Amino acid sequence: MCDGYSLVTYYLCQLNGIDCRIIQGDYTEEERSDPHAWNIVKLCASDSETYSTDDAQWYYYDATFSSTSATTVKTIYYSDSDILSIIDYTYFLRETSNTAFGKTTHQQMKDEYSDLFLAEIDEEDYVLASKTIDCSNVWAILTRRTDKNNYLEIENYFFISPNGKYYQVKVVEDEETGYDKYVLEECSNEIVYNGYGYFYDLMLQDFVNGIEYNIECNFENEDGDKYIEDVVDETRSIWAVSTDGEILYTLDFELRPLDMSDWNGYSSMPWNGDEIVDSSTTTSQEVLFKAATITFTVDLYDVAENYLVEGEDYYIVILNTKTGYAVSNPRKPGSYKIQIWFTSSNYDN
Repeated sequence: MCDGYSLVTYYLCQLNGIDCRIIQGDYTEEERSDPHAWNIVKLCASDSETYSTDDAQWYYYDATFSSTSATTVKTIYYSDSDILSIIDYTYFLRETSNTAFGKTTHQQMKDEYSDLFLAEIDEEDYVLASKTIDCSNVWAILTRRTDKNNYLEIENYFFISPNGKYYQVKVVEDEETGYDKYVLEECSNEIVYNGYGYFYDLMLQDFVNGIEYNIECNFENEDGDKYIEDVVDETRSIWAVSTDGEILYTLDFELRPLDMSDWNGYSSMPWNGDEIVDSSTTTSQEVLFKAATITFTVDLYDVAENYLVEGEDYYIVILNTKTGYAVSNPRKPGSYKIQIWFTSSNYDN
């Protein structure tokens, strides 16, 4: 596959008068081998009036990795009908120290290529002038990921149309074919907390993040990541800035607590104190009174299967259903109700 992609890239560049080379390599830092071919492309600065190889620099370009990392929202699996296609520019015109081409994430050039070209590859990613970007007709994609390098969590993509409406991808069954299909359902800009801290990012469709624009936000953590761990009662803002410092696009969104009042469809996940265990047994709600105080414990999970901590995420109230009074621990026979009160801002109801 990589041979074909690198050859197509080479011929397209040659046909357009752009100097291009096919290079080969393999992993060097891990005990694995996966020989690969990709390209280096020689380009002048984006404000150059003419193309001259004397004033140009080499940049990495891996069309194979870009293709396999691209995200396509299809109306039906295995069909040619797409709702939206998200092009991945991670491997487009990058420099030697870019993490996309790091020793643990990408193959490295063989010695015969690095001896010829490595010293001439630019030390900064290519920069495109972006004053001409008109965002009035651009779809934006807000993404959140449990792993900032995972681009496959399509259910956590939020699409914002040019008129400002929010849409989220849902998987439904097509009544005619029986296949699953993606649909875009309109939603609010209140994004539900889903049990994890998330890395957030913003993409402008058909433009190159990191080359034509950069992303800034008002919720960076100490490590400089666009990361939100807990629900806080404030508006989050993320925006795209041109390479010239002009704010091109701003997106405000709310992160709201996960509603724990509806448990329909939740899987049964018995907890043995250390881990979730499988169990097909059921028990009665009746507890045999043995003339001793009974201590109740509740094992509680959210929809993302995180184990909630009593005293931090919630606390338990035990009510005598006859008197309506709360009791610390049942000491007498009777009917009791256990209520769970959520204290964390991440959970509601």
